[in-house]
Amino acid sequence: MGYAGLVTLGHAGLLGIAAYTAARLLNGGHGHTAAVTAALALTLAAAALFATLALRGSGSGIGFVMITLAIGQIVWGVAYRWISITNGDNGISVSSRPSPLGLSLTAPAHFYWATLVVFLGALGSIAIAGGPRRSARASAAPAISRGAWPRSATTSG
Repeated sequence: MGYAGLVTLGHAGLLGIAAYTAARLLNGGHGHTAAVTAALALTLAAAALFATLALRGSGSGIGFVMITLAIGQIVWGVAYRWISITNGDNGISVSSRPSPLGLSLTAPAHFYWATLVVFLGALGSIAIAGGPRRSARASAAPAISRGAWPRSATTSG
């Protein structure tokens, strides 16, 4: 469940759009900065389009879940069948290891340390932000045990 209390089943499609965009640009000879920027821009545009489609109805409930699931399946189908762009179920092989900020990651030890630094940075960001956000139901758990669950939160749709 997301921050807005909505369940989404199509978010993996957005990750795929970003990954395919970056891989195609890297194989095309563009740098990492250009590839990441273009991947973010295209994914943002796709997310805006998908959000418009998903929120046209009621914007919540089973209709929202089904629309996000359908959008995710459409993105999967396009990625799987558009072989000239995505190479189908084989995916895209990036010809070289990344070199972010000009640092060579061709040696396994360098790649390991860079991965460790990114992981620790992400872990630190989560710690600074206050950990994972709790959903409305989880933060209302003490009230539920006392039988004080609001009526509007128990009905869906």
